[in-house]
Amino acid sequence: MASSVRAIALINPLAARGRGRRAWPQIKAELYRSGLPCDEVITQSGEDGMARVQRAGADGYTTVISVGGDGTTHWAVNGLMHSLTTPPPALAVIPEGTANDFARCLGIPLKATVAARVLARGVRRRVDVGQVNDRYYATISGVGFDAEVAQRVNHWPRWIRGTTVYVAGILQQLLVYHSADTTITIDGREQSLKMFLLAAANTNCYGGGMYMAPHAKIDDGLLAVVYATDLTKFETLAVLPRVFSGRHLEHPKVFHTLAHEVRVDSATPLAIHADGESLGTVPAVFRIVPQAIEVIVPQREVPLPAPTTVTARSRNGRAVLLGRKQALDGLDNLTSPLLKRLAIEPPVAAGHGERRSHADRDPLKPRPAGPPR
Repeated sequence: MASSVRAIALINPLAARGRGRRAWPQIKAELYRSGLPCDEVITQSGEDGMARVQRAGADGYTTVISVGGDGTTHWAVNGLMHSLTTPPPALAVIPEGTANDFARCLGIPLKATVAARVLARGVRRRVDVGQVNDRYYATISGVGFDAEVAQRVNHWPRWIRGTTVYVAGILQQLLVYHSADTTITIDGREQSLKMFLLAAANTNCYGGGMYMAPHAKIDDGLLAVVYATDLTKFETLAVLPRVFSGRHLEHPKVFHTLAHEVRVDSATPLAIHADGESLGTVPAVFRIVPQAIEVIVPQREVPLPAPTTVTARSRNGRAVLLGRKQALDGLDNLTSPLLKRLAIEPPVAAGHGERRSHADRDPLKPRPAGPPR
């Protein structure tokens, strides 16, 4: 980035139990060495961070640096979307949180000092932003089971890191959760069903590398929608390991499509989350805001950086890249014997394995009023 850039860094002191705040002196030194000096502020809350980002442009800053996880990025994005200036500053993300999926999806290194060095020499890229009701989000928003999991793990100790906390939360929530009668409306097409969860994705992963929506693209002007009907506890345990490779989309009770707008209604007070932040209960209306903000990305960005990648196909026939190492990122921290026994499958290679016919599930073709029964 040019030397004329004025940057302000927002450090979340609570992210990953204060890891970002402790690492900040090294991160700042790396930014200075790389030619990107910046001012800094320790945020008091998410709302405080949002307010500071909202006025950053008016204060003369051209770049906002979010130092934390996806929750920190969530509030920064909301500040940019309510910026007092047009255009708003660009967003740079230095990953120092429990989950760092926005950085992961932009190809930003997950080691903070390396990310600082790379981003100081980065380039600007315009990307979409999701919206649920009156809140914006960077990665994935959802209703139902995953939102209940987010609500649960947000109250857990911050020292539990990455994928570990989300998998443990899933297993605990599974004991008490039940699918609910729900009406979902996708671009005007209404369906009534017993819903387990629905995710409206701007990026392809969340939860520290769980590929909920492998067909999502951050700049295509569309939401990647994934929803599951009444999964049993046994079926959920069978599907869970496949989320790390995107193969959960092969399950007959899991559906996906692309959309501009999705509405979820239910008499049951289903929880809503966005970027892992709890946002109350339904009704929920999800939209996409195309090309909404500028982010700083590495000069030689790759969509899903990993030493080894294979080609897979989602149900809509669209090719995606899934990196085995990245898809399993964070699982080395799992210590529970039950979690160690989860059979994590490698990403499916194109042309291998049995496939059911997906013609009736192509989102570009007319769909029936509800999922096949």
